[in-house]
Amino acid sequence: MNSKTILINKKPCNDNVLKIQKMLDCHPLTAKILANRGCYSIGDIKSFFSKDLSQITPPSKLKDIEKAGERIYKAIKNKEKILIFGDYDTDGVTSASILYLFLKPYTKNLIVHIPDREKEGYGFSPAMVDKFTKQGINLIITVDCGSSDSEAVSEAYKKNIDVIITDHHKIPKIPEKAVAVINPHRKDCSSGLTHLAGAGVAFYLTIQIRKTLRENNFFKDKEPSLNKFLPLVTIGTIADVVPLVKENRIFIKHGLNLIRKSPGKTLFHLASSCGISCRDITSQDIAFFISPRINAAGRLDHAKICVELLCSENISKIKSISRRLNLLNQKRKDIENSIVSEIIKKYQNLDKNTKIIVEYSDKWPHGVLGTAASKISSKLNIPSILFSRKKNMLKGSARSIDGFSIYEAIKKNNAFLEKFGGHSQAAGLGLEMKNFHEFKKNITQYTMKTLHQDLLTPVKEAEAVILLDDLDPSFMSEIEMLEPFGLMNPYPQFIIKNLIVESNTKIKDIHSRLGLYQVNCVKLNRVTGFIFNNEEEIPGYLSQALVKPVPDKFKKINFNLFIEAWE
Repeated sequence: MNSKTILINKKPCNDNVLKIQKMLDCHPLTAKILANRGCYSIGDIKSFFSKDLSQITPPSKLKDIEKAGERIYKAIKNKEKILIFGDYDTDGVTSASILYLFLKPYTKNLIVHIPDREKEGYGFSPAMVDKFTKQGINLIITVDCGSSDSEAVSEAYKKNIDVIITDHHKIPKIPEKAVAVINPHRKDCSSGLTHLAGAGVAFYLTIQIRKTLRENNFFKDKEPSLNKFLPLVTIGTIADVVPLVKENRIFIKHGLNLIRKSPGKTLFHLASSCGISCRDITSQDIAFFISPRINAAGRLDHAKICVELLCSENISKIKSISRRLNLLNQKRKDIENSIVSEIIKKYQNLDKNTKIIVEYSDKWPHGVLGTAASKISSKLNIPSILFSRKKNMLKGSARSIDGFSIYEAIKKNNAFLEKFGGHSQAAGLGLEMKNFHEFKKNITQYTMKTLHQDLLTPVKEAEAVILLDDLDPSFMSEIEMLEPFGLMNPYPQFIIKNLIVESNTKIKDIHSRLGLYQVNCVKLNRVTGFIFNNEEEIPGYLSQALVKPVPDKFKKINFNLFIEAWE
């Protein structure tokens, strides 16, 4: 963030704020935050704070889930060979691990397949079916993928392999030859669970399988508790940046609580390798530390090591893979930063005629292009498309800015492409090298015509305009009660005006620690603020700053003040 950002103060209805404050007997700023989240009634507030697992939507509401439960029970009973097919990102890896750990005690004929990003690409493809046939697979269960893979499902059907799809992505056409397609985005699915991540859908399937097994008197002893899988549901859900509403909030609250109280060997050592204590882990710790390490394996190595990690009881193996993920994540950051620096340097003097970045290199690994493009779009506030070149083919990732659909821009120019897919803010695409320059020219022209100038200045919203005095211990404790934070419940940010910068100390050349002073404050007029990844000159006076007060984990001070933008 920088000084060019426009700061906007949200202004909820005062009557709603007072009503919430009276209902909860809470800090007025907490009431404002809840009003900004659309919590107006006692029902809204109960839903927001609910931890009651009994209140989640019943699994039976998901189309085809009962069919899937019956088919999996049959496979277990008949000792058929089951393959769990997952995606190579954090959501896919956690989804596969949930299903594997649940089924493992009931069958010895169980394997997990995570595709190699470079060699096999995304999703379940027809080319994989021959391999699975030779392995003697009878049933394939996809997790976090499969909705668009009708061709592969049909190929499996021809080879007498049944396929159950579990997914949460948009579904263009239901694969007809699948035994079951569990996807809340189906037009004929009335579950209302479109907010679930792949891990949430996989967890719902375990609930249904347990119910089916119970109805068939399968359990000789006590039936298994499913709560132990909620930490994995939590990691997958947070990592996939799905809306943190309804079931997702309930799952994550329980998952975080379980990680804090009893993390288990894997999560304890994985968190420790990130420098995190499980005892006070937050949703942001998972988003910024845990998830990137799991994703790094799929980007630069093979994500199957993450399934091995999450399903292992061997401490030596857990520590070894955790260290490996740390190294891969650092490598990912180094490559990513190199790409971002290269592009920023090339486009540092943007003019009004530059509204999109389209570049390629044979030195860029494809696995890091999405995160690199995201950083570039964030820094320059224009869409970006980056390609990795291998021989005559280009494979790319695109990222956009708020208000502009990069998917539509690519779709309008799909005549130059071999394939593409995605949504308004992110897309993947591939084309032959001979078509690159025409594609770049045409998508640049399209963007010039359709991307309005007013979208090129980033806008950041604040919950309220406050004084430093407002950030008292009671309010900071109430902020923590609003967890988990993420999409549709972002971490609260506020505008503070008239800050005098009394000191400015550089940290590692790109971060700043500021001594800040605000006049007319009685209880708290001096604080320490931090600005990360900033190359701009910081003035001695900030007319207004967008700040994020984060409770200090070491309890030495009440909070740390992170400055996100300023004027």
